[in-house]
Amino acid sequence: MMLSTLLALWSVTTAAPDTAAVAAALRASIDAPSLVGARWSDFGDVREGVRAAYEARGWTPLWLNGQKLTPAAEAVLHELRTAHYRGLAPADYDADQIRAFSDSVPVWGDAGVGRADAWLSVAVARYAMALDRGRIDPRTLHPSLRLAREPFDAPRILSEVAAARQPAQVFRALEPSFYQYRRLQSLLVRYRLLAQDSSRLVLPDLPDRLRPGMAYRGAPQLRRLMTLVGDLRDRAEIDRAVEGDTLYSDALVRAVRSFQRRHGFSADGIIGDSTRSRFARTFGDRVRQIELSMERWRWLPRTFDAPPLIVNIPAFRLDALHGKEDLESETLSMDVVVGTAVKHDTPLLAVEMVALQFQPQWNVPLSIMRNEIRPKALKDSTYLESENYELLRGNVVVPITDSSIREIGAGVRVRQRAGPTNALGRVKFIMPNPEDIYLHDTPSRGHFARVRRDFSHGCIRVSDPAALAAFLLRHHAAWSRERVDSAMSGDSTIWVSLPKKIPVFLVYQSAEVRESGETFFHRDIYGHDRSLDRALLKGYPYRGPAPRG
Repeated sequence: MMLSTLLALWSVTTAAPDTAAVAAALRASIDAPSLVGARWSDFGDVREGVRAAYEARGWTPLWLNGQKLTPAAEAVLHELRTAHYRGLAPADYDADQIRAFSDSVPVWGDAGVGRADAWLSVAVARYAMALDRGRIDPRTLHPSLRLAREPFDAPRILSEVAAARQPAQVFRALEPSFYQYRRLQSLLVRYRLLAQDSSRLVLPDLPDRLRPGMAYRGAPQLRRLMTLVGDLRDRAEIDRAVEGDTLYSDALVRAVRSFQRRHGFSADGIIGDSTRSRFARTFGDRVRQIELSMERWRWLPRTFDAPPLIVNIPAFRLDALHGKEDLESETLSMDVVVGTAVKHDTPLLAVEMVALQFQPQWNVPLSIMRNEIRPKALKDSTYLESENYELLRGNVVVPITDSSIREIGAGVRVRQRAGPTNALGRVKFIMPNPEDIYLHDTPSRGHFARVRRDFSHGCIRVSDPAALAAFLLRHHAAWSRERVDSAMSGDSTIWVSLPKKIPVFLVYQSAEVRESGETFFHRDIYGHDRSLDRALLKGYPYRGPAPRG
């Protein structure tokens, strides 16, 4: 009797799924208010895309053949389990839960087939979208960052992944091809291994200021730390005996200077508060910093009408690319000055550069007119002339009088004439945008010698404007480097339209790997890393920006 019962149960649970019943189960799963068993059960972010994928295939399963996972599904589950190698959280995609439930599908029957298949489709859609454009819509954190991206085609991606012999290749094609992103992936693997043993970062108490040649009982641990992060390369110093060794040696000082330089502060080899605070950051902290930078790279478009200019704000650096896969040695790179933190943050932008203006005049922004120039002019009647400013009512120049000075910002505007003291220097790079941000030369060259360079009112000052102008005009037959230099040293205001609009991205990548292999962890000068981290911790579904009223 017992044997016959077991055989009856076996015949029921191994029977071929009923097509109509499975279709009904799929519809029920997609129509349900939440995804039972999922970590993030509200799947409104991908519901309609997943629905469209099933409608296109007549509500047949994508991932199960009968009651068993397909080879593609098995490969996808492996991909989801290893999402941390892409800077994503495996727990967000429920691979282990989906595997466990799919193993129980024979017990659940057709309803189980539908639920397991829909669950995996939701996980794949979310994972693929995260690789393609990130989890956060950048406008939720940066309203000024308006990126042109095609809508995510979930039905096509789900179909391609399910049909692929190697689903990983479909996923890899979704990721950015920027060399900076690829290097961050490799760095992430390395720092995850370092983070597995947090004791490697523990140093004995440091004195208030550890100077070269002083004794420090933690010298062996410091040597180990500097070796792990790649700043100590002196083989003899790495291999030296450490018992009783307390000298803050020349080799260790060189390593600390390298560490300081890579973390964005003065490389003097003296370990004070700033260096000590960087030593206190765990490898886990650095893993998260890398992950945040990878998320931001995924925000960017994959194709461009022309090679872009990329300004990395916390790195104070501009890279002019010949193509998106350029090596660092193939780009024009230079230091920049960005907006002062807290007061004048440079916004993240995606704009197009359309022209250059040699010997520009400066139409002073309203806030600077009211808050800076007007008070100075009221205090010193010679200030405007000494700084080469003129006053205008509409487009008509008016005399500088007590009355016109009092009207600055209220009917009277300020313009600075072209010349050696003009705040825009000898050339302005025009890229129209509502925030009125642009690149320009500057007569204030001293700031480029500083390690931290956030000193502007928001616009970007470039350290080598002539080289940038020549680069942008390299395909303009009438503009040789000699003519650029002549315009830079002349006294005529000249407008030059670019032959082709150049995409410009003002980005915020606090972790990067240079072509030399050096890793740079930049300061979070505007607090954007903290904001992005908080937004990501909220989990799926990540909401888009609120509609503007």
